[in-house]
Amino acid sequence: MVLSTRLRIPFELISWEGCLNQADATQREKYLKTAWDKRYIKNRLRNYLTG
Repeated sequence: MVLSTRLRIPFELISWEGCLNQADATQREKYLKTAWDKRYIKNRLRNYLTG
């Protein structure tokens, strides 16, 4: 655990993705960090958390 998240525990897992290999995981992570996908994830989480 790192200092920046220590005060926000316990965590709740709300999403998980699996990849077949490291190359696929790296490519997916890069995509998730783009502006378009950040907006998609934010909207998806908002809908999930508000019911």
